Amino acid sequence: MFYKIINVLIIYLILVISCYTAEVKNYKYTFEKKMELKGHEGSVFATYFFGDGSKIASGGKDGRVKLWDLETGKEISTLEIQRDTIWSVSVNRINSDILRGCADGTIKLWNYPDLSIITAYDGHEDSVWSVRYLFSGDRYVSSGRDGSIRVWNSQTQQLVKEVFTSTDPVQCLAVSPDNKQFAAGFSDGKIRVFSLEDYSLIKELNDYEEDSIYSIDYSQDGSYFAAGGRGGDIFVWDSKGYKLTYKIETYIDSVNSVKFLDNGENLVAGYSNGKIYGWNLKRNSKIYDIDADHDSVYFISISFDKNLFAVSGKDGIIRIFSFNKIEDSLKNEEKLKVLPKKQKGKNRNGK
Repeated sequence: MFYKIINVLIIYLILVISCYTAEVKNYKYTFEKKMELKGHEGSVFATYFFGDGSKIASGGKDGRVKLWDLETGKEISTLEIQRDTIWSVSVNRINSDILRGCADGTIKLWNYPDLSIITAYDGHEDSVWSVRYLFSGDRYVSSGRDGSIRVWNSQTQQLVKEVFTSTDPVQCLAVSPDNKQFAAGFSDGKIRVFSLEDYSLIKELNDYEEDSIYSIDYSQDGSYFAAGGRGGDIFVWDSKGYKLTYKIETYIDSVNSVKFLDNGENLVAGYSNGKIYGWNLKRNSKIYDIDADHDSVYFISISFDKNLFAVSGKDGIIRIFSFNKIEDSLKNEEKLKVLPKKQKGKNRNGK
């Protein structure tokens, strides 16, 4: 009996040790620069891929909205030339209509593929800093310097609802893939989450300790959303209970754009120092360092259909990268990396 007990204990210890030293399956990415798109005169503040990843729209300080072919790397058309900055662009995933928000407070739409103007109208009382189509394509959301958030009908361009008004500018928006909610980042560091069913305020988040949220993004499956801004840190919440799940204290520089690469394990962030860093949330560590050749990165957009992401910034060049997912591993006993402290991040140019 004694020997049986000893044998059982030995087997148990072997199992425990094997579990402790077993490799935890993770994934990492490889990156390759595919092309550079040149044609803007000045900073490019916005890009957005078409649904199939074959084309991309862009807008910037030169007041131009451009359309690019990603098979050839050539410009298809300049849709608009005007004197005010284009802060945001979006493309309807259903019919590929193109939408932009401008510093003069107007919203403008183009039909695709004939590129005719659908409408142009005064959407806000000041700069329109963000416009985003819902994934369903039936509505779009806009926000801006006037502190308001508005939802519009994509077919009629009529105002559906003024969802929120504030004395603080609304600098960025992100819509969940299931079209049930959207998140808005404010200049005072607050993030508010709203329902897309009844437009009610679901949650106000005050975790971000610095002023100015510059970017928000949902993971591919919508289970998480991340935010970055002037403080240089990246915060990640779950989109159901709104619990702060991860906090990456980057201590590098202002985070101007943050984008998930998958369902919530890896993301990339563009910084005011011109760098792009990739972060593995499970490890809480920086695992990618991508040289984007920018003085300052202002915006990153993702195409999951083609595994591409676009980086734009101060120099006016849009750089297209491919990314590929490969299996990685991490021993349980490895410690998470602790990042060094830094000075407070710089403010983003223009906002």
